[in-house]
Amino acid sequence: MLRGENYFCVVDLHAVTIPQDPATFSENTLTSAALLYLAEGIIDLSKWRILVQSHITAHAKLEWLLNCVTPTNRLERVIQFKGKAKRGGREGVGVGLFTYLVL
Repeated sequence: MLRGENYFCVVDLHAVTIPQDPATFSENTLTSAALLYLAEGIIDLSKWRILVQSHITAHAKLEWLLNCVTPTNRLERVIQFKGKAKRGGREGVGVGLFTYLVL
C-alpha cells in the first residue's frame, strides 16, 4: 500500500527541445493530464497529485540553478546529447536538449 503523497507528472517541457506547434503542444499537454483524471476509477485522486511540469515555475528556476553548477563535460556524456550530436552535428543541437538533462 502506498503511503504519503504520490505524484503523476506530465513532463512536457522535454518536448520543447525540438520545435513544437504551440497549439498542438498545449493540447497534447492537457490531453495527457486529462487521461490521468479519466483514470480516476483506477487511481484514488485523494491520494495522488497530478503535476504538469510547464505549469510549475519553480521547475525552470531549479533548472537555472543546476545549470549554473553543472560542468558541460558531464552533459556531453549523456546519451541523448551524444546521439543527437552524432546524427546532426554538435552545432545543430539546441541548448535546451543540452541543459534539460540536469534535472
